[in-house]
Amino acid sequence: MENEVEPDDPIFKMAEDVQTIFKQSIALLSNLDPMEANMVIKNAKKISREGTELYKNKQSDTNSHQFGFIVESLQKITEYSGDIAEISINMSTKDLNT
Repeated sequence: MENEVEPDDPIFKMAEDVQTIFKQSIALLSNLDPMEANMVIKNAKKISREGTELYKNKQSDTNSHQFGFIVESLQKITEYSGDIAEISINMSTKDLNT
């Protein structure tokens, strides 16, 4: 079908990366490791930038508008994962101050 996304499309790699970063950010809530949290934040920003590039490369496709919504949604999850990592940093410093 013309509207299908091919199994080897980079959007699937991005989705896997987003899942990984989300799981890592949630795990930070129990281990409160600021160094790991900073790595998650760094990787989240990298994935978000890669999503922007991915979308730019697909703009000429017939389904680029829908593809853009998918990339944007994945980027939001990534950004929220970075926010969770930042919260874990704040929680870890709070523990040091008490």
